[in-house]
Amino acid sequence: MEKDYPKVSIMIPTYNRAHYLVDAIDSSLAQDYPNFEVIVSDNASTDETIEVVRKYLADPRFCYYRNDKNLGSGPNSAKLLYEYAESEYGKFLPDDDYLVDKEHLKKAMNIIRKYGVKIVFSAPVSQYEDEKEGRNISLELNEVIPRKWWLDHICTTKYGITYFPSCCSGQIFEIARAKEMGSLKGEPYGDYEYALKLILAEEWTGYIKDPSYLERRHPGQTGRSSFQLAVEGTKIFDNVYDFGLKLDTIDKKTLDDIRLRGFKFFARAFLMPNWISENGHHPLSLIRFMKELKKFDSRLPLAVLSDANTMTQFMLYDTFLHKILRQTYRAIRSSKFLKLMRQKSLNQPKGH
Repeated sequence: MEKDYPKVSIMIPTYNRAHYLVDAIDSSLAQDYPNFEVIVSDNASTDETIEVVRKYLADPRFCYYRNDKNLGSGPNSAKLLYEYAESEYGKFLPDDDYLVDKEHLKKAMNIIRKYGVKIVFSAPVSQYEDEKEGRNISLELNEVIPRKWWLDHICTTKYGITYFPSCCSGQIFEIARAKEMGSLKGEPYGDYEYALKLILAEEWTGYIKDPSYLERRHPGQTGRSSFQLAVEGTKIFDNVYDFGLKLDTIDKKTLDDIRLRGFKFFARAFLMPNWISENGHHPLSLIRFMKELKKFDSRLPLAVLSDANTMTQFMLYDTFLHKILRQTYRAIRSSKFLKLMRQKSLNQPKGH
């Protein structure tokens, strides 16, 4: 069985989210794949987490570990991969996300076995706390994507979607490769950094365009709680740039373009919302924000100032009008019309 169905570890780090954790565990154990384990690493929760996991302990596919004290979210996640996982392949599933496709593991492993890729990304359903239902924000990509396509499209936005690899909940990867690269040790946005590095290092990566997981978006998430945490996330683009320079397959200009596009994307999605929450969005705040952006790259302030979408968000962020525009934008970007437009515009190569 192991030869036909390589074992997969679903790794769930958790802390004081018992009300979410049950969905993550139930959806994992419901997977229609014959060889997997579900591992929960509890970072010394003080809520009802122990009571929640107790009913799963009799299942041989389920493992539960609890830290004696809170180690921080990073070290807790690293324990899952570097100490607890006993599989050839793995995926992280944060305790506030859950799987929506019972065949997620099966589909991903079929792509891995068919094409020999080291990582498979998958589409999410994205649900903000003010929404009753989530929205499909698939990138509408083929089963396998060549490196060249990613290099041209990373951090570009078209028809409402920014092309960026899936977060950890949407990744299934070869564990030995991750360890060989010293990745996924719990750094801020380490899942994105690993994904970008693999895109640079590997000729092909896999993709499942039908939603595999639901990601809950709320203020308590890393990068959404403070400007300084968001700043930590931007370091991934410098790290990826440095990693790319060591490869013989990508020119320096391409790497620099990706780095600047990444900074611009993070400025809009993470830096700006946190900055406004802490400093407001008056003219003086904007001037100070531009000075902060210059620390990342001298070209970044101009790139942000010349982007109408970003500047509109800065002026209106967290106002009544902004909330209406944001809800409208979410509805439009997941519409069938824009989905069709994205499919027609992507110009993806066929075959492998």
